[in-house]
Amino acid sequence: MAKQHRSEQTRNEIVRCAARLFDRDGFPTASMSEISQAAGVTKGAVYFHFASKDELVGAVQELGCVMLESHAAKLASNENSPLQTVIDLTHTLAAWLDASPVIRACMRTARECADRGAPFSDFYQALLKTISDALARADAAGELKPGVAQDAVLTQVVAASTGLEVLWWAGTLPRPRTVAVSKAWEVLLPGIAVPARTAGLDRTGSSAAAARPPVSFG
Repeated sequence: MAKQHRSEQTRNEIVRCAARLFDRDGFPTASMSEISQAAGVTKGAVYFHFASKDELVGAVQELGCVMLESHAAKLASNENSPLQTVIDLTHTLAAWLDASPVIRACMRTARECADRGAPFSDFYQALLKTISDALARADAAGELKPGVAQDAVLTQVVAASTGLEVLWWAGTLPRPRTVAVSKAWEVLLPGIAVPARTAGLDRTGSSAAAARPPVSFG
């Protein structure tokens, strides 16, 4: 049991170090040797857990998906409206860009290797599904304007979310991040939401968004 625990700890440390290097240097540049050095283990130990760098990307993407899906479930369990859940999720993503190498690594590897599909795009696919599900609930709750296509709204919200990452990498995402995200929603909401339903929405993120999950994963 102790040996299994140490093995799991080693694997987790390798994944965290890989995320930091993918975040800092990019997937094409980061090597298995550098990852093993950062994790303080031999290359053989890395290959014991992961047969290739692609498998490591899959583990990093899986960790990002767990973070996303866990937090989205917490947001959905609150009494907030579905559209507020989407708003809160975008605020959380902005916060993660500052705090989590895992999320940054997920987004960067997807951008660098977009033509390779899974596992490089796993986090974005999870993000698309999470936002799409919330928008479907918002539509069912009468929050979206009649005739507004959910897929069109999804495109706008995801484009705004990925745009945050581009601005972050360029060093031009304004601080505080909450202000930048709130301004994006000031533009988006009038085009997609029923006016009578927007009054109660907190564009700056509700208290549920403020209670962001820990980023101890990386």
